Amino acid sequence: MADEHYDLFLTGQLAVGADRERAVKQLAALFKRPPEQMAKLLQGRTSRIRKNLDVEQLQRLQRGFDKLGILTESRPSSITSPQKQAIEQHAEAGEQALSLSPVGSPVLREQERRRIDPVNVDISGLRLDALGAPLQSPSKPAAHSPDTSHLQIAPQDDGTPLSPSRAAPKLDLDELCGHLSLAERPAS
Repeated sequence: MADEHYDLFLTGQLAVGADRERAVKQLAALFKRPPEQMAKLLQGRTSRIRKNLDVEQLQRLQRGFDKLGILTESRPSSITSPQKQAIEQHAEAGEQALSLSPVGSPVLREQERRRIDPVNVDISGLRLDALGAPLQSPSKPAAHSPDTSHLQIAPQDDGTPLSPSRAAPKLDLDELCGHLSLAERPAS
């Protein structure tokens, strides 16, 4: 239990009956920041204010915030890698500079790279035609027409089968088009 460390978060909420102005002033004095900046910590969003605290430090800080009426919560500190700690320190410093690696620089570490063995393809059976002659792809067998001898044309309503010589009924275009005319328009 002595090895346990915690991060302390402000919940962004005040205890019932707590004075908001007094709490903001006390936070500003504690963190030595302007009250406007500290008021943002009490807008309902959780904010981590201390990390990697032992149990005694955590309890002492929580008692202080309880006296101010500021609600807090604690979470076990996550064990982070040196890379992640460096990233967090960089982010906390407020620097927003980005840097890009030069083109061609390795992105993955050596142990993270996947090794691909070369594939040996036997091409001894392949040959080229005479010089200048185009290579031809192997011919595909011709597609055969499907057998439709078992299919029939459905009979009409009167029971007689349709014959191929019988065409579809003719349409009266004048009736369908409302006697429209495509005559040329007289010049104006």
